[in-house]
Amino acid sequence: MPIPIIDLFAGPGGLGEGFSSLRDHRRQPYFEIGLSIEKDPVAHRTLTLRTVFRRLRGTKDIRHYYSYIRGEIDEAAFRKIPAIASAFAYAEIEARCLELGKSDEQNIDNEIRTALKGQEIWDPRLSANVSD
Repeated sequence: MPIPIIDLFAGPGGLGEGFSSLRDHRRQPYFEIGLSIEKDPVAHRTLTLRTVFRRLRGTKDIRHYYSYIRGEIDEAAFRKIPAIASAFAYAEIEARCLELGKSDEQNIDNEIRTALKGQEIWDPRLSANVSD
């Protein structure tokens, strides 16, 4: 299971992209972005689009992403495509436009817990030490 990444002060998502690109010898991801938080709306927009790209990468629907990026379709048409709408729905959960210290702290804590999916140990070598 990939190690979840919680990216605070995410900016446009470069650090998360680096983590999410790492694969093992079976091409399985080492890391998975669970939650990215950024306060700047412009950076958040890029962060969201990166999330959409990752959801579409390796599927036939990636062609719609490239059509949008090249300006062949506008954002409204892009978002109406079912696979794209689904990717944006996922992105709304993963990429959050919040300001730490000003947004509801309890809500942010809950979102982090949800993104971690109840995991506390990600390295199976460490699980033996916890119970000892």
